[in-house]
Amino acid sequence: MAVPYQTVRSSVPARLTVPRVIRSEFLKFFSLRSSWWVMIVFFALSTVFCLILSLAAGSLSGATFDGNGDPAPIDPSDIIKQLNLIDLISMPVTVLGTLIISILGVLVITNEYSSGLIRSTFTAVPRRLPVILGKVVVLIAGGASITYAAMLLSYLIGRIILAPHGINLTLISGPAGRIFVGVPLVVVTFALMGLMIGCLIRSTAGSIATTVGLTFVLPALADTFRGLLVMGQDSVSGWRKIVVYLLDLLPTSASNRLLAFDPVSPEAAGLYYSPWAGYGILCLWLLAFAVAGLLRLMRSDA
Repeated sequence: MAVPYQTVRSSVPARLTVPRVIRSEFLKFFSLRSSWWVMIVFFALSTVFCLILSLAAGSLSGATFDGNGDPAPIDPSDIIKQLNLIDLISMPVTVLGTLIISILGVLVITNEYSSGLIRSTFTAVPRRLPVILGKVVVLIAGGASITYAAMLLSYLIGRIILAPHGINLTLISGPAGRIFVGVPLVVVTFALMGLMIGCLIRSTAGSIATTVGLTFVLPALADTFRGLLVMGQDSVSGWRKIVVYLLDLLPTSASNRLLAFDPVSPEAAGLYYSPWAGYGILCLWLLAFAVAGLLRLMRSDA
C-alpha cells in the first residue's frame, strides 16, 4: 500500500531576525583565521612602534650634547615635558589602524564574493541589508575593541618608560581625552569605508588598492601639492585658496583635525573647522561611499 507523502515540519519554526543575522556574521567573522591574524598583526605592530617611540623619547631626554659633541642649545628634557603621551602614541596606532583595519573591512565583504559564499548568504537573507548591518556591527565591535586595547597597552608601556622624564600623562581630559576617544572612531570609520568600497568594487585587489590610495597615496600627494601652493606666501588667495580648501576636505585631512593635540589656528592658511567638525566631514565621506556601495549591492546580482 502506498504511503501518502507528508511534509515534515519543525515544531519550532525558524524565524529570520536581524539579531540572528548579526550573530551569524559574528560567527562567520571570528571563525576565520584571517580575521584573527589581521587584528593580531595590527595590535602587535602598534605596540612595537609605540614602544620604539617611547624608548626614543626617553633616550632623547637624557641627551645633553648635539651631534658635534657641543652642549645642546635646547634642553631635550624640556621638549619631552611639552609632549603628551597620548599624542605621542596616537600617530602609529592611527596610521596602522587606518591601513590594516580598513583592509580588514574590505576583506569582510570581498572574501565572500571571491569564494562565492555571498550567494548562499543572500539566499538565506534575501533582503541583503541585514547582512551589511551585521558586518557593520562586527567591524565596529572588533575594530574599536582592538584599537582601544592597542591604545591602552601602548599608554601603559609609555607611562612606565617616560613617567620619570616628566612627560604629560593626561589620559581622559582636554585634548588628550578627545584623541583617546577619536583614534578608535577614526579607525572604525575607515574600516566601514573599506567595507563600502568592497560593496562597490567587489574585487579584493581593486578594493584594497582603492582604499590604500584613498587613505595613504592621495593624502601624501595632497600634502606635497598643498605645501607647494602655500610655500613662501603669507596668505593664499584666488584659485590657490580654492584648491587648498578642497585638499583640507579629504578624509585623512579631516581625521587629522580630530586627532591634533593643538587645533589649527583660524589664522592658518587653509580651511578652518573644529576637530569634531573634521570627524563630521569624515562621516560624510563614509556616507557617500555607503550610498554608492549599497545601491550597487541592492540593484545588481551577487
